[in-house]
Amino acid sequence: MIAHLIDHLSKEIQKITETTITFRTRIAFVAWIGPFILLSSVIVASKGIFRIPTNDPLFIRASILCCICYLALGYIGAKMEKMSWERCNFLRQKIIQYAKLKSPDNISDLDLRDRTPDYVLRVYMWAFIVIVVSFVSFSIMTSRIEGRDGSRANPKSVPVTIPDLSLIFPSTS
Repeated sequence: MIAHLIDHLSKEIQKITETTITFRTRIAFVAWIGPFILLSSVIVASKGIFRIPTNDPLFIRASILCCICYLALGYIGAKMEKMSWERCNFLRQKIIQYAKLKSPDNISDLDLRDRTPDYVLRVYMWAFIVIVVSFVSFSIMTSRIEGRDGSRANPKSVPVTIPDLSLIFPSTS
């Protein structure tokens, strides 16, 4: 019975670890690839030439808010991962305690209640609130960028042009 219980706890630790790695991989994809996808959508929408309004207070505030949200998502992800590792450490301690038992009669003395903090729901809610705020702030930033046709023209904007990539990547057709 003790061996079966230890095996069960070991499988739970393995599952938590796999879930954490999957979560980390998904977050890394969003964090590292997401901004490039958003930037490419601006480039496509503006047909390659756009201006960043550096003196527009709304654009600057939205940019700062977007950066804060990006950092907050990293903090929230680290907090959730820390909770997973704390649970694994708790289960490892229980495995050690069970392994020291000589008789299955003493199992009822060991406390195996869930030690997941009560604030897990709040952490997830904050994560989704931060995602919504970052989406809104990026939408504001995108709406303030000037397109090729000169809409929202601002003389103090910094022009950004995309180089001709056919010089670097010649067409094979």
